[in-house]
Amino acid sequence: MTAESVELLNDFLQEALDSLREIPQQLDEFFSSPENTEPIHAVFRSVHSIKGAAGFFGLLGIKNFAHRLENVLDKLRSGTLPPDARLAELLIQGIDLLDDALQQAGDGEQRQELSEAEQALLDKLEQLVAELGGSDDPQVQMAQAAQQLREVAEQLKEWTVPEAPQVAEKLEQIARQLDPPKEQQAENAASAETPSPPKHSAAQLAESKFAAPDGSDVTDVLRPLAGFFHQWEQGQYTDEAGKTFLEQVDKAAQSLEKHGQQNEAARLRNAAGDFRTILESPLDLDDNLVSIIWEPIQEVLGTFCHQEQPEPAQDQQKSGSTKQTQQKQGKPAGGKAKGSGGEPHRIVRVREDYLDEFLESVSELFITCERYKDVQKRMAETDQLQALVDELREINGSFVQQSNDLQQKVLTLRRIPAGTLLSKFPKLARTLANQLGKKVRVHLIGEDMPVDKQTLEALDAPLTHMVRNAVDHGIQSPEERAAMGLPEQGNIWIEIQQTPKEVVLEIRDDGRGIDPNRLRRKAVERGILTPKQAEALSDQEAQELIFHPGFSTAEKVSDVSGRGVGMDVVLTTVRERGGEITLKSEVGRGSTFRITIPIQQGVLVKDALMLSWAGQPFALPFEHVVEIAEVPREQLVQVQTQWAVTLRGQTHAVVPLGKALGIQPEEIDDQELVPIVLIRSLKGSLCLAVERILGHRQVVVNPLEDLFSHVVGVAGVTQLGGGKLALVLGAEEIIQTAVSSEESATGPAAKD
Repeated sequence: MTAESVELLNDFLQEALDSLREIPQQLDEFFSSPENTEPIHAVFRSVHSIKGAAGFFGLLGIKNFAHRLENVLDKLRSGTLPPDARLAELLIQGIDLLDDALQQAGDGEQRQELSEAEQALLDKLEQLVAELGGSDDPQVQMAQAAQQLREVAEQLKEWTVPEAPQVAEKLEQIARQLDPPKEQQAENAASAETPSPPKHSAAQLAESKFAAPDGSDVTDVLRPLAGFFHQWEQGQYTDEAGKTFLEQVDKAAQSLEKHGQQNEAARLRNAAGDFRTILESPLDLDDNLVSIIWEPIQEVLGTFCHQEQPEPAQDQQKSGSTKQTQQKQGKPAGGKAKGSGGEPHRIVRVREDYLDEFLESVSELFITCERYKDVQKRMAETDQLQALVDELREINGSFVQQSNDLQQKVLTLRRIPAGTLLSKFPKLARTLANQLGKKVRVHLIGEDMPVDKQTLEALDAPLTHMVRNAVDHGIQSPEERAAMGLPEQGNIWIEIQQTPKEVVLEIRDDGRGIDPNRLRRKAVERGILTPKQAEALSDQEAQELIFHPGFSTAEKVSDVSGRGVGMDVVLTTVRERGGEITLKSEVGRGSTFRITIPIQQGVLVKDALMLSWAGQPFALPFEHVVEIAEVPREQLVQVQTQWAVTLRGQTHAVVPLGKALGIQPEEIDDQELVPIVLIRSLKGSLCLAVERILGHRQVVVNPLEDLFSHVVGVAGVTQLGGGKLALVLGAEEIIQTAVSSEESATGPAAKD
């Protein structure tokens, strides 16, 4: 397989997996409200497209499986098969298996046959379809009628009416007559397994000759039909061409009827009816809709095709062309959508290393902006070039605005829909629930929200642990839920939100909740707490024991749980990203976990408060600044070895910046007003005492790597004007160090 073919295959697999993401929700919408048929049409189109493309790439296992699913979906959308909850469950399982097959193909496993799991599911589907009366095969319909007669006969045998046994015997005789002969069953099975002949593309059929079974030439009436779809492939579709096509179909159908081909003529008229419905609807004509019309017409044209056209030579094909791909598989593509008035949107994939390099270049713009400001300031102090200063100020203001806009636009390139992460969890939950004999539905909220890719990747492992935990520990078995008066199917909600500074992920369920008393007992059994310590815990504190390393309430170790490496891993991972997790749970009502993770910007351009200590400038990111104040010296009090101050009724520790960095003595200068900055992070809060407050500035943070690794509280360095540098303070590390120092001095809080 050439590099171009591999790229095309990967593109198809990714698009196919993306299209499967919404199908479970669409199926749920349809089975909840069958009168709304748009969801089932959307599902059919997705599976139909996957079937066609899989056939082109030689993925026959996927093609055949998708085709069998498509047949059931077609009966649902046409109304010949009634909606049934059991059918919904089997179809969702089928979509999960199709997802697995596509991922296996991406890993290089390209099966030509159905897997055992796929065949078993299809057998269940066909049995259920037959039970619901959805088969249009006369043999199947007779078998269904025979089974119904047998069921009535069995019921009659239990009646006490004298004639009942004779009537039952008569019904069984009729049932035996309706059963197809064994030879016919074998013939039907063999024909079902016979692969259909290869289909011709629209381009081929537009140059072919056609003949009726009696030898009559029907090229003039059939070739224009293929020509219309070939025009669509070339992007030459017009509304006038669509109207002409309908007239040509009618003419072709009349011609076929004259030659005794009523069935083929009816197929053409049905396809034309579908096309007319689309034209008269508010829907835009697109590749999926055209492919639905093309498939039956393609089969009819193939029946009468008298001369095959050779495939174009390999060297004449355009490598990597999406249009060529669709032509080869017999699917029209590339036409201009009805009413679109323009070309479809194109997606450009960007390598991350290119993106990072570009973001680095953008950061240089901010350095230039700050240097402009410094030049402007020095020029203004001369009082000789005021006009030039004003012009420079105007240019700089425009430049700053452009830089900000550019930064925001570039950052959006790093964002991907949250559904890219969340989409796998409904399937994960269903698979695990099946293993445990449970029924679970996962509701996704906010999956269309664009979120930074790195942040999403950081959430993947914690969310996987939590979904598994919710299914295993949270959701009860169907029997337990029924006994409690609850629906047998449990629910898990995954919701993602984003603020300018953080991503908030919430996972909640309507399961059994977390029993604090049970956790107290388990903690005592495992020697984590003494009975007295366990009794002293509040219910909230007891519930939070699930985050304790190695703690588990599972009665036995399994592949799912019981190894004590679940929720403590979640907490550790979240905190490594500077985030936090909170828990709310009520016995019998369910649990809610809320994860908050700061957004990691691709470009480390930050709004900073400029400070000074011992005459040296420092930058403190504004995201950690709560309040800036000048406090009279007498309001600072010393408690043991720690300074403190009261602001707005709350007492805060005061740490001189020099002490926080470990580079100066801890004494505070004897001045009337002491500048202090109240900073806060997830680790806590404190007040930094500084020499001067210099003002606001945008800074580009350059990491120091191992250069200053021994310096506490330094997150990086930034360039100032005039060739000067300033250290960027790490507020979280400063606070953590101060908290640790205080605990070392006073000793950890003792527990009974």
